Amino acid sequence: MTTQSFEECTTKLMAPSLELISKMRLDGIDLAVTRPVTHLLVGDEAKIAIAKVFFAEKGFDLLEASNGRLLLGDEVPLSEDWASDIIPKICSKAAEFGLTYDGWDVDMSNDRTKQN
Repeated sequence: MTTQSFEECTTKLMAPSLELISKMRLDGIDLAVTRPVTHLLVGDEAKIAIAKVFFAEKGFDLLEASNGRLLLGDEVPLSEDWASDIIPKICSKAAEFGLTYDGWDVDMSNDRTKQN
């Protein structure tokens, strides 16, 4: 598996993340609400084993760390500032550990916002 550089990672993830958060705001979703967010990193098992220790020490929940996947959990309010902060940090660490950051996802299943 080829690892991505920091530049590739941030280029791939930043604009779509900011667009999604902007769309959520325009759709009337209360972004100040804390929601479960997951981050997926993929790569070699040995590299995942090292990275999971780092991310656990940084306060992320380890949801999965096997089969070439490192799934990290966090609970945060979403914002452009959050994305602009977290994406470069995880991209940097993914590149450092030789992993690929596949992006983040937010759990909206418990969201009580009324949509039109």
